[in-house]
Amino acid sequence: MSFEDAYVQAFAELTKAQQFHNKNNSRHKLNYNTMKPENFKTSFFYSRLSEPMRSYIKIMYDISLYGNNIISGFFRNVQERLHNCSVICNSQFDIERVYICDFKKTKTMLVPSDISQYVTLNNFIMSIIMDTELLSFASINQCKRMKQKTHYSNDTLLNTLRKAVDNGNEIVLGKFSAALVWILHSKDMNVVQNASMLGTGMSYCNGFNNESRIVRSNPLLRKEKTHTTIMYKEPEREIETENITEKLQKEDAYVPDSWEDFEL
Repeated sequence: MSFEDAYVQAFAELTKAQQFHNKNNSRHKLNYNTMKPENFKTSFFYSRLSEPMRSYIKIMYDISLYGNNIISGFFRNVQERLHNCSVICNSQFDIERVYICDFKKTKTMLVPSDISQYVTLNNFIMSIIMDTELLSFASINQCKRMKQKTHYSNDTLLNTLRKAVDNGNEIVLGKFSAALVWILHSKDMNVVQNASMLGTGMSYCNGFNNESRIVRSNPLLRKEKTHTTIMYKEPEREIETENITEKLQKEDAYVPDSWEDFEL
């Protein structure tokens, strides 16, 4: 199975598990709290996931503990260390989003826009796994709040992912990538800091995202606009001129028969 096929299959699996959870638990729809260690295993969402996908969702929760915000915490660390993504916030009232590669939205999922963007996503994931320690328990444990619990207390999953990179296992990498994108794209699946202006100044409170935190196209890439300059040339005026020589020749061509023919 290719990276692309694994990605699509995993994204579909997560979406179906979400739908199953919401159908059977309408009072408590799937959200960020469902992924917490004390809630995850007893959820309908968990029951519909394969074992590998369960492990990927667990690590997605754990890395969200960086700064209590997966974008401003985890992805800002990635941006500073690898420079292969962009964290974007349009204003102080706007939530942060991340650009990884170009995406397009289909009826059921968010996928890279073409093969080259799948390659970009794959390289991005491999760089995080191999060139940083951001997925390690030691790093997460150091940056999270003291009372926050993690799913993992070791680097078992990180070692599995690194082995997948070494072996060129596109199935593992594709599914892991899908889990990351799905979490960022799905409503209520990550914490955001909502800002509001009060009389005493700015106020921030935690909530869940109500829209995708994926930027689909690179906002920093400015397309060069080709300006076509049209030269207007004033039409030349046709001046009818008569050749003087020809005129004289015409005049000379008339020779009267006698002096009496001349007009005085």
